[in-house]
Amino acid sequence: MEWGIFLALTAVTVTSALAVIIHRNPIYSAVALVVTLLGLGGYYILLQAEFVTPICLDESILSPRHARQALEMGACRVINIKAGRVGGLSQALAIHDLCHAQGVPVWCGGMLETGVGRAANLALASLPGFSLPGDISASERYYVEDITHQRFTLNPDSTITVPDAPGLGVIVDTQAVERVTLKKMRLDLKRET
Repeated sequence: MEWGIFLALTAVTVTSALAVIIHRNPIYSAVALVVTLLGLGGYYILLQAEFVTPICLDESILSPRHARQALEMGACRVINIKAGRVGGLSQALAIHDLCHAQGVPVWCGGMLETGVGRAANLALASLPGFSLPGDISASERYYVEDITHQRFTLNPDSTITVPDAPGLGVIVDTQAVERVTLKKMRLDLKRET
């Protein structure tokens, strides 16, 4: 690492962080905050250049725009995609496509989904850009009873089989949904003529 660049970046980042607090004028504080954040972004770039082990961004990737910006600034070499965190399957697919086009590996993270969400994660993780192991667990690990008829179990090689039926490949167990339903609301849409 270039120590001169590192020390200059440290001085700018610390000074601008203090300026956020010291300035009474909110305009100056906002500018100082932007400079502080740019300084922190500079650290990501410097550190990524030094690490042999690739940095993976996870919780900081909230959209395809965040993924594109992270890749443009060289802040990471791997991205974790959680469909629930990035706004759904279409946004997860957009991040996958962006990373796959640039040769950046991705992996799928789970968030304790029921069988419906787990099936969506498995479909996502079966795409060609998902070249690293994900953390999609078997459903019986978290749920005694799930809301789908299909149960996801680990294969002997610690993988989970992707459903091959139409759609997500699972059938919702409506009786199980009824058992865990706390409240219902019916919305009748009336069209005005």
